[in-house]
Amino acid sequence: MAKGAEDWVREAREVKDAMREHSPAVPVELVEYYAKKQGLSIKDPHVAKLIAVSAEEFLGRVLRDAFEMTEKMDEAKEKDGPGGQEVTLHLDVLAKALRDAGINISGNQYL
Repeated sequence: MAKGAEDWVREAREVKDAMREHSPAVPVELVEYYAKKQGLSIKDPHVAKLIAVSAEEFLGRVLRDAFEMTEKMDEAKEKDGPGGQEVTLHLDVLAKALRDAGINISGNQYL
């Protein structure tokens, strides 16, 4: 086997071992439910878990971006007056972070 292929197989095994020990924040059952609802049958539980871990990573990035946007807005407000330590995430900021990630929720009744 070629060197590149051996590295890929080794890395794939490492990811699989790491996933075995990880319990994703997005339940695998939720992934399976929505996949089935869309007409997709996931026969391999490792695939459902990989999707759950990927969704968790995506949500983490979006929330981190929204948090950073909120902190920047709070810093701008602190110049005008006293600021607190608590950070409140607003839906419009979350919607912008989602838009930046390619998800549009503009049809939402709460926006």
